[in-house]
Amino acid sequence: MPRYFFHVTNGDRSARDVDGVELLDFSAADREAREMARDLLTGSVVTRPEWAGWRIEVRDENGNQVLSFPALQD
Repeated sequence: MPRYFFHVTNGDRSARDVDGVELLDFSAADREAREMARDLLTGSVVTRPEWAGWRIEVRDENGNQVLSFPALQD
């Protein structure tokens, strides 16, 4: 199974996923990333305005970016 890495960045600062997660395919990685965005907003002490400008970037095991979207999903 392919491994995907889920990074969170605002361009200046970032939280890099060094372990990654083995998932079945790109669709599973997309679902995981969107769930991660929801969890960031509901389970974090960081307020919604503080997440403005942050993005979730998903990379495959070769380092290729396969998905990127704002951390704030309305």
